[in-house]
Amino acid sequence: MGGRLWTAEEEFALRRISRNRLPLAANMNLLPGRTYDAAKAHAAKLHIRLASVDDWSANEIDTLKSIYRSKRSIKCQVAELLPKRNYNSARAEAIRLGIAGKKAGTAGRTGYSWVLRAVETTLSDDGSLTSKAIALRIGTTVGAVNFVIRNNRKRFHIDGWSGIAPHIAARWALGDAKDAPKPAKRTHSENDRVRRLRESVRAGRINPFATLIQQVAA
Repeated sequence: MGGRLWTAEEEFALRRISRNRLPLAANMNLLPGRTYDAAKAHAAKLHIRLASVDDWSANEIDTLKSIYRSKRSIKCQVAELLPKRNYNSARAEAIRLGIAGKKAGTAGRTGYSWVLRAVETTLSDDGSLTSKAIALRIGTTVGAVNFVIRNNRKRFHIDGWSGIAPHIAARWALGDAKDAPKPAKRTHSENDRVRRLRESVRAGRINPFATLIQQVAA
């Protein structure tokens, strides 16, 4: 039923994540083009056991605290001292613990203040992102990201939209700017045209890359 088939390389990446007990959410860069939910579902289908997403051991937390006390590069130390974590997950955990960024309100794992700080830090570093992309980077839920954005709208604005109407998602950015207008919904005729095109692609009657190849070759 449609969808892109999983390749042997992608399944190898899932097995490698499982074998090394790495958190899936922090290693989605090994599966470009895949969503966290899709990767988790496919791992279950293959009976690949995944480690808990955000379980930090006491030793890892102590190491993280020492990293943030040090004057050396945080990214370099994370790669060297926390090989099973990446910079984004380490930064998110540091913000949760209240040892990175500006403290505001409740520190630690309870409350939403750490989510707000993490969202602001991530958008400052990475530019505009959807709520789902932000959640994956900082290790929380889409609902938590939407909650802090909704309750702090003067700090964020919609920089653009991803996807095709009606299946679209706002891309959030920092700043109290005017929101980008929401794309209009497709008409029934446009929906029918897209449906017929997809059916032709799946049936092999149309090569979706043909036009792009012709443009590159021209």
